[in-house]
Amino acid sequence: MHADPETVIAFARACLSGDDVILLDEDNRPAGHSTIVDAVLDGHTFIGDPRDGLIVLDVDVEESPDTWAPSARELLCSVGCSCVRVSSGTPGSEHWWFVGPVGYGSQMLRDLAVGAGVPAKQIRSRGGGVRPPLSPHRLGYPVGLIEPKEVDAALALLSERPGQRAWNESRWREVAATGSARDRRYKTRSAAILAGAGAHVVAGRTEADFGRWWRGAAALRDKLPARPAQAQKIISETWEKACERVRQSPSGSSNTEAIAALLATASSDMWSGRQETDRLVYTYLATYDAQFGLTEVSKDQRSIAVAIGKRQSTVSAALGRLVSCGLVEVLSAAERGQAASYRLHSKDAVPRSSIHSVALNEEHIDRRTSTLDSLPDLWRGGLPPASFDTWRAMPPDEWITVPDLRSVRPGLLSSGTLRSHLAALHAAGLVDRNSPRGQKWKALPCDAERLNQLAVSLGVAGAGDSQAARVAAEREVFRDWRQVTAA
Repeated sequence: MHADPETVIAFARACLSGDDVILLDEDNRPAGHSTIVDAVLDGHTFIGDPRDGLIVLDVDVEESPDTWAPSARELLCSVGCSCVRVSSGTPGSEHWWFVGPVGYGSQMLRDLAVGAGVPAKQIRSRGGGVRPPLSPHRLGYPVGLIEPKEVDAALALLSERPGQRAWNESRWREVAATGSARDRRYKTRSAAILAGAGAHVVAGRTEADFGRWWRGAAALRDKLPARPAQAQKIISETWEKACERVRQSPSGSSNTEAIAALLATASSDMWSGRQETDRLVYTYLATYDAQFGLTEVSKDQRSIAVAIGKRQSTVSAALGRLVSCGLVEVLSAAERGQAASYRLHSKDAVPRSSIHSVALNEEHIDRRTSTLDSLPDLWRGGLPPASFDTWRAMPPDEWITVPDLRSVRPGLLSSGTLRSHLAALHAAGLVDRNSPRGQKWKALPCDAERLNQLAVSLGVAGAGDSQAARVAAEREVFRDWRQVTAA
């Protein structure tokens, strides 16, 4: 496809952050700077810095895109991104341009893409150069629009800026007719129905309005029972669920300032010094329910882990740290068949000192921590390693129930897991139980010498030193390997 200069200039201005671009020679090396207009009129190949709120996936045929591109598109579109596909010039390769909805910065979109399995080197975002759609390839390969094929439609999507997107009536008619929308925001019809209920609530409409919309939705009405009374019951239950979600956020869909604060926190530089998983988990939670204008999320740890590409245990630990520092608040713990609910707080609502601290609350730490800076040998081969945090979180000389222990122990473990920890600790003589079938537990007095004696009895004494030596040896081997490969 050969585009006229005016069209190429329009695409470049819609996608790039400024008018300054870098010219490229045939060997893909920088050949000086220019303006968009001069570069286009002179027929040069050029790259520019993508604007904020936009990322580009380099779907290169040599990078096995089938393993990550479809899942990345599904995840990005599920949060409301628009997508424009263009041929990048190289035969069989494409550039997928994603424009985020209100409040989504480039870093947040990049995190979502990485979480969907996209190799980092295949992502172009703010701070990295990319050729605008329809601009000439350095080797003269043909370029063109793939989806949408119309220039006006593609240009309209790429020109969107935060604040211009709206969930209008025509889109709701489309959801009613198809069960989803062109951007594939809703993965299931149940999600589309709940979103419809939420939209009616925040728009000030009534339950009757929502009922008429659902009954008239060609793609959704079969989710209602045939009997009118049963159908009305389902409508009322769905309506109440949507109302509760909106009530949890006082200003409902107009809660834009709170949502903006959360999104700004997710993309800020405050995460330096913290584990990267903390930021990925917080970003996912902040973006998941942004379409409702709420600051609360109900999501299970497994789904979060799949979305950001981490193990479930890693996500659990990150959530524990976020809860400890106040960025995430647990509204309701996970129960059988029901995911945990969280309320997110922005960095401005949390004391700065607590953000950079992942320690347990001082009132739950006793004298044992002064001698237990690292994991004792007893937990390196004898007791379950995670039970160390359970034991350490128990207040000394004080009876505590499992539900209370869940509220003070980091990691958001289930009641069953905590009971298995307590049983192992009880068998080792580290905790006591108020009766054989009692519901309360208490940490018994214990010092470092007692822990060493238990480690000896279990045959794990010196396990920490052995592990440290093994890690040091592995690092030395890796260091030698890097030197060889770099030579």
